[in-house]
Amino acid sequence: MGCVFCMNPQGPKVRKRSPSLVVDEIEHVIDRYDIRGFNVHDNLFGLDRHHSAAICDEIIRRNLDVQWECWTAGSLVDKELAEKMKASGCVRIGFGAESGDDEVLSKARPGFRAAQHLEGIHNLRMAGIPVVPFFIFGLPGETQASVRRTVEFAKQCGVDEVCLNILRPYPGTAVWNDPEAFGARITRGPNFEAYIETEHLSRAAMFECAEWAAEELKRSGSMKVDFLRLDRYAWE
Repeated sequence: MGCVFCMNPQGPKVRKRSPSLVVDEIEHVIDRYDIRGFNVHDNLFGLDRHHSAAICDEIIRRNLDVQWECWTAGSLVDKELAEKMKASGCVRIGFGAESGDDEVLSKARPGFRAAQHLEGIHNLRMAGIPVVPFFIFGLPGETQASVRRTVEFAKQCGVDEVCLNILRPYPGTAVWNDPEAFGARITRGPNFEAYIETEHLSRAAMFECAEWAAEELKRSGSMKVDFLRLDRYAWE
């Protein structure tokens, strides 16, 4: 995954804990604190499908009464894994769709195409797990047309809730280090605060697109629309 906007202070290497140790820790928290709700801080649950399935199997084997949620994207979760996640107590998925436009996804490099996102969302929904896709406006190559395509994609997902964001560039990411390479402009303020504009969308136009997208999705039915980041800085 070569995401150009993702902040990853942990570095590129992944160290996995054994599924039995992961579930040992869950069981310890249940026994000692009577806590039964967990957020699995894994941005791409299912990237190692065997490891993810083994954690679910271990929760099921121990018959633990828990509820948990996590993040994933693309088609990492197939039908079999989705069913195991449901059986082991998964109650909600944050889904990093980012965009419904393949050209934007190609430039942003998250490693997935829109069709893969639809497949993964379908698998999770068929298993009975609520999915909340997250979309980001202002990725490299973003235009008004790509925003419209993302809105149409969101409607195809068949979900009850989506979360919209405007890209916030972070130090150390590829787009921060060389915005011109991605056809972007970054305006920086104090304390690493910054905003991004694309070749086709100014800061003002980006806010207009995000607000239009929210209203369009709300008009499409009973979909709940939240904003994670839609903030203006005092220094702008």
